[in-house]
Amino acid sequence: MKIVVTPTERGRQYLKSGSMDKLQIPQGKFRITKITKNEERKKGVDEYRLVMATYDAQLSPECKAFLEFMGHKVDEKRKVIVLLKFDPFESKWKQDAADYANANEEFKSGKVARALASSR
Repeated sequence: MKIVVTPTERGRQYLKSGSMDKLQIPQGKFRITKITKNEERKKGVDEYRLVMATYDAQLSPECKAFLEFMGHKVDEKRKVIVLLKFDPFESKWKQDAADYANANEEFKSGKVARALASSR
């Protein structure tokens, strides 16, 4: 099934240039407040970093409205677990998986745990 949605005037300002099917809504401003874990993980020749942190989130009004519409309550105090994988060909770290939650709530998605289990 295909659903066609015509963007409003406000929505058109967030259309990704050259595309009529992708909106790019500004997320807001984020500031890391504490790195609680930063540890090395290896599997064969692959290098990983497991990083846990707390951060402050100042969501844009558009992002906040979208998340509320989708049934998510996002607090300003947040936490994240990120699994990074080093790409030796580009000499940079790339995000492999991430889980986000309000600071006083449990992580629900388990993406990092699944990625770690599959990388063993």
